[in-house]
Amino acid sequence: FMGNKPEARKRPRPFKGNLVEVTQTVRSNSRILFETHGRVRAAQRVVVTAQVNGVVNWISPLLAEGSFFQSGELLMTLDPLNSANLDFTLIKAPFSGVVQKRNVDLGQHVNTGTQLATLIGSDRAEVITDVPLSRMEWLMGGPSKPGEEDPNQYSLDAEISMRVGAQNAVWSGQVERHLLELTPNGMMVQLILSVEDPFRLRPSEPGNWIRLDKKENKAEPKPKRKNEGLPASKNEAAFSVPLFIGAFVEVKIPGKTLESVIELPVRALRDENTVWVVENELLQIRKVEIVHLEGDSFYVSKGLKPGEEVVTSPLKGAANGMKVSLQGSGTPGRSMRAQKKKGDQGQITDHGMNKQKSRKKKWQQETKGKGKALKPRKARQAEEEA
Repeated sequence: FMGNKPEARKRPRPFKGNLVEVTQTVRSNSRILFETHGRVRAAQRVVVTAQVNGVVNWISPLLAEGSFFQSGELLMTLDPLNSANLDFTLIKAPFSGVVQKRNVDLGQHVNTGTQLATLIGSDRAEVITDVPLSRMEWLMGGPSKPGEEDPNQYSLDAEISMRVGAQNAVWSGQVERHLLELTPNGMMVQLILSVEDPFRLRPSEPGNWIRLDKKENKAEPKPKRKNEGLPASKNEAAFSVPLFIGAFVEVKIPGKTLESVIELPVRALRDENTVWVVENELLQIRKVEIVHLEGDSFYVSKGLKPGEEVVTSPLKGAANGMKVSLQGSGTPGRSMRAQKKKGDQGQITDHGMNKQKSRKKKWQQETKGKGKALKPRKARQAEEEA
């Protein structure tokens, strides 16, 4: 009888489809943000030379390397060796700036044409950056209000940032012009950006600094200090850092606005300008029209509708009509948020099990070494009865 016992048959589980991750399409107007690097250079640099033969008989304390001065301030005087225009013996600052280099000392004999000092202007600086020739159309979209006399001049806002430790120092700038000669290596267009008050000499609120969130790597505005009259704390000690000449900086330039496009992560782009769309639990391989590709995103103008679900994860052997389900559940169309909550509950359960294991381990340590191990309850009762 036992030999004729019928075997239990396992019911086959229905195939729910290959798991995929998707993103929902949204149509909007997106402005291209071009990100590149550049180098800071002086917008004004003058080499001051002697106009007469003479001896340096006075040097201003301001004429020290790294010292700032105002336009018209007296920097040096010369004692002429012969009759000369006294105005030539007074060396004054031609503009407001900083001393880059001083070439002479007190009592030194100089001749006409001797280089006395090199001065740099402090009102503005320039950033030179390279842009691929193919990006000029998207970046500029044609010159913005070009000057009638100089068609190479532009007026585009830009953001210049310099990394200082764990922070970024940020300046506002403008794209002013481009040079008419391409770089010899790479055939790039050279843009010239202007930055006002690069050394932060003008009084202003601390709004140009941002701090970085290390967890999400997102930039957030730095909060203002309540007591502005108090000295800066250790974390804010580098607040007035200047935009150093010769520094390498990051440059962000808002470009052309793409109207009525769908922005997707580049991992959703497949071969031959196609994407994978999930509709009614089935996969569709669809060709789209891409108007721009930049960094980690690409922009689609035709081939997709708002609200459709585009696959962003890899899928082996993708084909039209393949059955798929959204990753995070066996039920197609289920929200990823629900799976996240489920994962959170799993973490809580694991945490509770860890607590139980910890308590068990603690109990074992307490009972260890008390002379003898604890016996089962039935054995203890038998001993007591005996």
